[in-house]
Amino acid sequence: MTGLDGGVDLDRPNDYGRIDRSDALADVEATAWQWDDARRLRLEVDLTLAEQICIVGMGGSGIAGHLLRGLVADHLQVPIVVHQGYGLPAFVGPSTQVIAVSHSGNTEETLDAVAQAQARGAPIAAVTSGGKLGHMAERHAWPLVTPPAQGPPRHSLGWLLVPLLGAFGLDDQVDDAIAAQRGVVAQCGRHVPRADNRAKQLADRLAQVDLAVAWGTQGLGGVAARRLATQLNENAKLPAYAAVLPEADHNAIVGHSQRRQAPRSGLIVVRDPVSEHERVAKRVAPSRDAVSGHFAWTTEISAGDGPPLARVA
Repeated sequence: MTGLDGGVDLDRPNDYGRIDRSDALADVEATAWQWDDARRLRLEVDLTLAEQICIVGMGGSGIAGHLLRGLVADHLQVPIVVHQGYGLPAFVGPSTQVIAVSHSGNTEETLDAVAQAQARGAPIAAVTSGGKLGHMAERHAWPLVTPPAQGPPRHSLGWLLVPLLGAFGLDDQVDDAIAAQRGVVAQCGRHVPRADNRAKQLADRLAQVDLAVAWGTQGLGGVAARRLATQLNENAKLPAYAAVLPEADHNAIVGHSQRRQAPRSGLIVVRDPVSEHERVAKRVAPSRDAVSGHFAWTTEISAGDGPPLARVA
């Protein structure tokens, strides 16, 4: 694999530290352990009186809100909004349950949103390892979960997401999610040879491009595509963006419609076939075909079977 500092041979794991100095891959391979550990943390918040739910959080913390919204979209009877930025939407008030997610507890935008929620009399709950948000939650006796402070937010998804699941009736899916993650590590871990390791094969291809594009299918595929793009941004320092089918067929596809002499970008289509609308499923192949001349390569990643949390995990 080419890249920073000349790259490494992916079949020589002992050399990874030359580029992956913080051993971020170890955090990825420990995902199942983290999700299992996070089950001891449960956000005790009553949603029965909420007329709407607003989750506030940025970056690696905010993705927990996007995943949660994707998981409950087909059965939650009240609107759920993920707000990422300063302030709050005008509808937020006493009938809105605000859930603030900030790994550090010091995220400027999240603290500003929480201050707005407090001023409007909205009930607030928090998931944070401490910081200013943790102090506010303790002082005002808000429902609070305090995950470990270790590692960066982008490697802490289990500790940020799993504590929220019980309040939304999803905690019974965690066992299947952990099993799915263990299965992926068994198939794609660092000691699995490149010839049998689809993750290494994809990594090799990503190392050859200047831009990665992730198109997800409507629903959980779209959320996973967003997560993939942000992880490539933060961990690989690779420019990447995500779009969602069918919306991508109305705009993003046109930006990739012209053939290039020497394309330097790659397209990854992220799918969750179990939940896909039949019309979206029919769009995938022709959408890839329409832009194939613009990209150096295109490929597809699909979730397996099982409950929604296991598929997205």
